[in-house]
Amino acid sequence: MGALLAYESAVRMDIHDQQQLRHLFLSGCLPPIQLYQEQANYKRLFDDPEQYVIIGGKHTEILLQNRQLFDLFFPVIQADFAILSDYRPVMPENKLKCNISMFFGSDENICGEKELCGWSEMTEGQASYQMFHGDHLFLLEQSISITEAVTRTLKCYRR
Repeated sequence: MGALLAYESAVRMDIHDQQQLRHLFLSGCLPPIQLYQEQANYKRLFDDPEQYVIIGGKHTEILLQNRQLFDLFFPVIQADFAILSDYRPVMPENKLKCNISMFFGSDENICGEKELCGWSEMTEGQASYQMFHGDHLFLLEQSISITEAVTRTLKCYRR
């Protein structure tokens, strides 16, 4: 969800001639057109909590085993999928001009490197893909490695 929000923000910044981004970091999200084509799959998830395990992996299993946690987080997860199921991508006349780094989990069930390739079509810059150990929620366990990857990339832009 965050990757989609970041991409849409970058598109709008570009459309409105605001300061151009140099690099966009995204994580675990299908490219907008693919996401739009998959909307029917998101709609069927609303009422079936067991399906969320497919997406969230072991972290979602913990929610399903703890009713109090589930009752707390399930409405938030449902809201995310409600937004995704109604998403209509903005297709700008021009591609983004910045480079894109896409991070994904090695055990990702929804969008691995093959599915993420479409992000290269969204930019005139370079697109890179980096895999981290974990499922869709790999960010929770790989924060240090991700921070190091972002820092390495940003050092290239120093003047």
